[in-house]
Amino acid sequence: MQRQTTAIICVVSGFMAHGVAAEPMMIANEQQFRDAVADKPMVRGGDEIVVNAAGQIVGTLDGKAITASKWMWDGSTFCRALQTAERDFPSACQNVTMDGREVTFGQTTWTLK
Repeated sequence: MQRQTTAIICVVSGFMAHGVAAEPMMIANEQQFRDAVADKPMVRGGDEIVVNAAGQIVGTLDGKAITASKWMWDGSTFCRALQTAERDFPSACQNVTMDGREVTFGQTTWTLK
């Protein structure tokens, strides 16, 4: 029994050292953001968006198509402005973190498809 316990501890420690149980990662610059998130579909509830490399956000929010949008990177934050036919979302700059396939913009989490 002692031998099996030691083996399990070694395997779990190995996974943690190789990022399997990693902490969420802060996206610190535009290149990291482009590499990890840009041009990749993300879903949340029934909505799907793509933050594209050309500087737009396309898809749906609150079940409505995004009709106008733009994004840019400012220092260490993602800044965006967007609207649907029914709602003008306030412009905002937000920290971005990744945890596996989950991308969190401020307090809103999306999942990479």
